[in-house]
Amino acid sequence: MKKVKITELVLNEKTHKNIDNKKHSSLIKTIKKYGQIYPIIIDNDNNIVKGRHLFKCLQKCGIEEVWVNVVDCNQKQLYAELITTENDINPIELFKTFRDIDLEDNCIPYHRDELSDFIKLLEWHKDNKSKMTLF
Repeated sequence: MKKVKITELVLNEKTHKNIDNKKHSSLIKTIKKYGQIYPIIIDNDNNIVKGRHLFKCLQKCGIEEVWVNVVDCNQKQLYAELITTENDINPIELFKTFRDIDLEDNCIPYHRDELSDFIKLLEWHKDNKSKMTLF
């Protein structure tokens, strides 16, 4: 871990999702009370991989230097692996991410065949309904 200027970090606005106001307010209060208690995960190019909401809250608190953990990685791969540990996973978005990662070498708690099956579900088309049979 190391400290960097918050202005050096790059937030991809396309992948930034809004956090609900209660969580946002709570995180800001926590930062004001304790400071930054966990790092923002970034890649070698200072792109934020994990910690987008923390980044936004640190900015709002006027923090100029933040703790980061730099991970030499495929950003999509790491993101997919980290998101599987969260409670509020959006399975469709997760499976879309799975299409772009190495299914042979990952830390996701699923077997490669299970991931392949999940990905195939994304290709399912509503016209295929007639081909399905129920028990």
